Amino acid sequence: MLSQVQSTGQQYRVAKLLNRNDIDGSEINSRSVGEQRRLGDFTSRHGEDGVRVAADGGEEFRDIIATGKLDSATTDRLIRAYDRELIDKTDLQRIGRGLDKGNLDQAAVQKALVRANQLDAKGHEVVKVKTAKQANRVYRERDDQPPHKEGTAVIEYEAQSPERFVRVYDGEGDPGGPWVMKEDEFSDLSTREDVINRFGLSEEWQDYNRVAEVTIGSGENQGLRIEMSTAGPSRIP
Repeated sequence: MLSQVQSTGQQYRVAKLLNRNDIDGSEINSRSVGEQRRLGDFTSRHGEDGVRVAADGGEEFRDIIATGKLDSATTDRLIRAYDRELIDKTDLQRIGRGLDKGNLDQAAVQKALVRANQLDAKGHEVVKVKTAKQANRVYRERDDQPPHKEGTAVIEYEAQSPERFVRVYDGEGDPGGPWVMKEDEFSDLSTREDVINRFGLSEEWQDYNRVAEVTIGSGENQGLRIEMSTAGPSRIP
């Protein structure tokens, strides 16, 4: 890989970074010239932080860097999120596997990072980033409708500051349940059809006539774990 780094000074810095972070040089040198060049560019661009991400993300994440599945803007965001501890080593590895297996794409990673930053700005604690396929597995195992849109990322977080959520239901039903939507997103919608389409509700919920409200993130609801995602089709609350 060093031969793909432009200057002797850069080659020296890259070699020191690789050794310091226990990245096997033979793994890197076994790659194609183009892949080595991308890894060299990545290392030169991001320095110590970038090499740490490449090391902690594992070989699959290095595959993503080497094959150019993420552009420089997205890797910049990933490195900043990792440096700020919004995501951890396991998250990096899950993201790498998701991209490698086609369960995530660049847009999904970008959206997940935006959401993680938004949650952090509101005082919540990001616990885990995973693929929708992984998060949906438990629902499939019990023959429930998977709630998360395939091909996207799901963020699990602990609610640490108060935020309003709503659920829709009919007057004869129970307002309680595990599925909620943000109040501000709900209030922006003008028709029942908008609500059904926006939140992936099944047809049996098209006649809802009640809205239940709940504050999560304070009092007895502080610290509750929530999965934040893009709703899949035909979600049954």
